[in-house]
Amino acid sequence: MTVLRVANWNVYDREADARRIVDFVRTADADAVALQELTPAHLEALRQDGGYHIAEAEDFADGDTTSYLALLTREPAGDVRRVTHNTAGALSPSLVGRFMRWRECLQSLSLNVRVGDATVRVVNLHLTCATPPVRRVRELGALDSHLVPGPLVVCGDFNSFARPRLNPLIGWAFGFGWRDYRADDLAQVAEFAARHGLTSVFESAVTLPRLGLALDHMLVRDLSCRAREIVRDRRGSDHRPLIADLVL
Repeated sequence: MTVLRVANWNVYDREADARRIVDFVRTADADAVALQELTPAHLEALRQDGGYHIAEAEDFADGDTTSYLALLTREPAGDVRRVTHNTAGALSPSLVGRFMRWRECLQSLSLNVRVGDATVRVVNLHLTCATPPVRRVRELGALDSHLVPGPLVVCGDFNSFARPRLNPLIGWAFGFGWRDYRADDLAQVAEFAARHGLTSVFESAVTLPRLGLALDHMLVRDLSCRAREIVRDRRGSDHRPLIADLVL
């Protein structure tokens, strides 16, 4: 039996202590680690720690500061791909986006991981927060070049917070059109997964406990889950890490 251990975590870009990220990577002991909202200091600490090969891509810009996505692998990765979503680097289209000066979902990232004699494609993404739900649907639709045939893991922060009961309270600030008020982000993630033959490892698990939201997901194809963990120790982040042992 061949097992691939995958971890996913939005580390929170405003946390200054890079040691907590290095500690998490060591503790998770995963074959592939997907991280979002890494600062340059976080990346440098991971490089200095060693032990993993690191591929990175631009995540989002908060004012003049850029954060990064990263995929960490024990062995050298193959076929690293970056897809640019926000080609103009435009501010997120809402009152929140303009006020915060967020330029979101700049790129997504994927690569091949060797597991025994097999190859697994791992995708890391961070969808736009300060936007109507329809934009997140378009961002998912732009992932096609990552979604190659065969075993596949798609993970990251999907910002899947839109719900019919919540939308009337937040829609004015997030630029909703009238159709967006009926949107359900979790249903849209499920539709994306079904379209590409993916299944959810963590279903609707709460990963942003402060607001009780399921924002982070791990979707898989041609893999089964032997064990999974929603890590309670957030190490200073507002998101809970996810770790899964996946069997080919």
